[in-house]
Amino acid sequence: MKSRTHLARVAVTAVLVFAMGCRSYFLADEPSDAGGGDAEGGAADASVTAKARRIYVYGGSPDGVTLPEEPMAHYAEILPDGLLGPWRAAPKPPTSMIWHSSAQGRDFIALLSGIARPHGGNLKIFVGSVADGAVTSFVTSPDLFPNPIHHGASLIRGDVLYVMGGQIGDDKPPTADVWRSAITATTFAPPVRVTPLPAPVARMAMAEGAGSVFLVGGTDQNNANTTSILRARFQVDGSLSTFEAQTPLPSGRRYLAAAVHRSSLLVVGGQAVEEIDNVLTCPIDASGNVAPCVETTALPEPRSRHRAVIHDGRLYVVGGRTKSGGKDVLVGDLNDEGGIVGWRNTSPLPTSAIYTTLLLL
Repeated sequence: MKSRTHLARVAVTAVLVFAMGCRSYFLADEPSDAGGGDAEGGAADASVTAKARRIYVYGGSPDGVTLPEEPMAHYAEILPDGLLGPWRAAPKPPTSMIWHSSAQGRDFIALLSGIARPHGGNLKIFVGSVADGAVTSFVTSPDLFPNPIHHGASLIRGDVLYVMGGQIGDDKPPTADVWRSAITATTFAPPVRVTPLPAPVARMAMAEGAGSVFLVGGTDQNNANTTSILRARFQVDGSLSTFEAQTPLPSGRRYLAAAVHRSSLLVVGGQAVEEIDNVLTCPIDASGNVAPCVETTALPEPRSRHRAVIHDGRLYVVGGRTKSGGKDVLVGDLNDEGGIVGWRNTSPLPTSAIYTTLLLL
């Protein structure tokens, strides 16, 4: 009888451990971290403290127009209470940049396109090596793109870089181009065009999560604010499917930020005619499609040209243009449905950073 009781307990324990290990993809704020915990379910030494995650800010300028003499490069560690430690100097890319995009690979980051000193339109990629969760140094690619891409979006999946939308010059309309390029920390393949977006778009936000990438808002070929949300799925081989239109935003906006929390797409601020403080939560259903958005707790003040990232159930809003100067950094505590419970101020940036990019390492 004792033997049977012992076996029953073992079986129940095994079922519980298996169930705990089978988390839904939707329950991860950061898909790249899904399954990255301790496989022994708590068997790790309790005296070992996990290394603090870092938020990196690269590029931008105090006025959003003038390229600074020196590149903007800072990082701050995320503290246990969700606030940020002091901002510190990070390794600098080769030159200052604005209107660019950034992407994160397995052991490197990429800063690309936009405009950069000394020639303006940038055709290169600046690749920063990452070791032990920290950026260490940068290398520069040769000229890769046929035209500079301003106000576009980019991501890396595996060893493939995708660059989506944007403008190919200051006075040019947005493009629907999607570029694909093989990339590592030290090698760069010439980009090739793949299936384009359903319509041209620039000045949009991009968010990854729930097995998809989303392009949100922005401006259309007539430079009008758009309400569009586009979605592409990550396929089994890591490639992107074609982009498909989703339920649109309730109103058009450009220079916004977006992020995915569990099964919700968050849309943060932006510019309608002026900057707005509006924050939306847009549910993502089981098939990955976006349902109609609803309003949640607004930003403390209107903000545009900023970036946002989610970590451990908190939304971090960094940089941008505000009436108070844009140095303040906000932490929004989230509920399971993606609603903002409340906002907290944390360590301000050393200087205003309009059109910066944000990376979580």
